Amino acid sequence: MEVQENYAMKSIGAEHTFDIDTDDWAAVDHKLLDLIDLVYRRLIDEGMAFRTVTLKIRFVGFETYTRAKTLRFQASNKDAIVEAILSLVEEFRDHPKKVRLLGVRLSGLEEKAGKHAKDTLDAFAASGL
Repeated sequence: MEVQENYAMKSIGAEHTFDIDTDDWAAVDHKLLDLIDLVYRRLIDEGMAFRTVTLKIRFVGFETYTRAKTLRFQASNKDAIVEAILSLVEEFRDHPKKVRLLGVRLSGLEEKAGKHAKDTLDAFAASGL
């Protein structure tokens, strides 16, 4: 009897620790956009959609905060991630300490509508029938 695993991906995330703690918010924004690109590519590669976007930010002294935004409906577009992250980071721009770590996570994942049909068509095409 073959054992099958039913692995359900719970979230997709990426983090970055700065080599030198920074208070350069242009660098912070640039790194957030890099992290968004990473998680977005994984989201698309996995054929998933998300509902919740989470920002993690750690300052000097390991003072760590997480903020999340849950959308009303599933989404799979990059603009929704960018908009959520940039609004979530706003409250920290006047923080007196330097930033040490940033993280972006997508959760509330579900298979994107139409993915199963595409996988089935791809399998059929690959079969040579």
